[in-house]
Amino acid sequence: PFFMHPTNNNILYVASRNGGNFVKVLDATTGADVADMNTTGISGGAAVMNDMETSLDGKIFTANLTTNSSTSPFKVYMWENEAATPVNIISYTGDAVRLGDKFTVTGSVSDNSAIIWAASATSGFMKIYKFTMTGGTFSATPTVISLSDNATGTPTSASVGPLPNGDFYWKATGFGVKKYSATGTLLGTIPTTLV
Repeated sequence: PFFMHPTNNNILYVASRNGGNFVKVLDATTGADVADMNTTGISGGAAVMNDMETSLDGKIFTANLTTNSSTSPFKVYMWENEAATPVNIISYTGDAVRLGDKFTVTGSVSDNSAIIWAASATSGFMKIYKFTMTGGTFSATPTVISLSDNATGTPTSASVGPLPNGDFYWKATGFGVKKYSATGTLLGTIPTTLV
């Protein structure tokens, strides 16, 4: 799991659990290891770091993977920059769902427009969790959007792709890509034969 810097296309951030928990800063052109970021205090979940993201203003994020957020919180950490110490900005305990296979950050922290999006990967419990900002901090309580078709099956690795108008795409292993309105109404499905 990695993410490219929003303004420097030569930098990749990679969450690595090989021999410990590291955030690697890589040269995107050569793959060379440039640096390790500070991971002090990062803990919890089935995997303490499972994905990386950045905001439009260059803040760096990682999230854990929890297989049941009612007993093990979904945690998100933020670095101000590559030299900073991570800060736990979200520790969500709520629904008994799997969160953190992937997550998405939109907007900027500096103007309070950043939103952290997470998709649940739990059979019969398909939801999107949106953590918004107010006064420079992320809300501890997400806006929860239920998906209107509440697909059954055994999804894994769920992800959400937000659109500027609030609509979003949802995808999980074993399911086709689905488009939903901002309120969770199914708008359409891309056939699995195309993706």
